[in-house]
Amino acid sequence: MNASQRLQLQMLLQNGIFAVLLVAAAGLGIWLVKDSRVQWDLTAGQRNSLSDATRKVLENMKGPLKITAYATTRDAMQGNLRQQIAEFVAPYQRAKPDLNLADLALTLFGPERGVELDIPPRDAAQDRPPPDFAYSASLGQA
Repeated sequence: MNASQRLQLQMLLQNGIFAVLLVAAAGLGIWLVKDSRVQWDLTAGQRNSLSDATRKVLENMKGPLKITAYATTRDAMQGNLRQQIAEFVAPYQRAKPDLNLADLALTLFGPERGVELDIPPRDAAQDRPPPDFAYSASLGQA
């Protein structure tokens, strides 16, 4: 075995070990961060982040907070309203872990339940639906 063959074998072994270690390091990194919930808001002015004042208000609220969203299951104009509401409430849930979101479809209860809950009926004169959802928030039982 001459020097060039020995050098090639040494380089092949070194590169192979490097590749295995690199894949192992990447796998270890993925395993370590797979359950982390870190997010960054890269929007201009951090529009998708809660302000410090909002965080302080949430911290000062004692006990669990329950938000009930009354929404249709499907909306022709806006799509999946329940998902949109859940995405809107998610930053508040991250800041206050005992904040619970319950979403109920008004179609399951009928118009009587809407009157009970003080949700305005459909405006027939303008032929447009009422607001897409209404929030009812209460402190205490979640």
